[in-house]
Amino acid sequence: MTEQLLESKLDPFMTTTYSQAVTTYSENFQKAYPHVMPGMMGADTYDAFYIIKDAIQRAGTVDKVAVRQAIENTNIDQMLIQTKNRQNTILARA
Repeated sequence: MTEQLLESKLDPFMTTTYSQAVTTYSENFQKAYPHVMPGMMGADTYDAFYIIKDAIQRAGTVDKVAVRQAIENTNIDQMLIQTKNRQNTILARA
């Protein structure tokens, strides 16, 4: 593994984070759903959508094989996932 997870994104006992993206996500979520605490599954899904969006744009198509290949070569700035190098990197297995 080339990256190190630095922070669990969200939980009911979340304290102020050093990431503005996490703070913004949490505040927007709580405005939309005032009686529900944001959780890690929603944050992971948020990241997944942006990773897939990036892969489709780089692939230039929605063809499954091309998008899968693009996902395997993902290297974009972090969103909610907190990593040491501030990148979301997915490398194809050898």
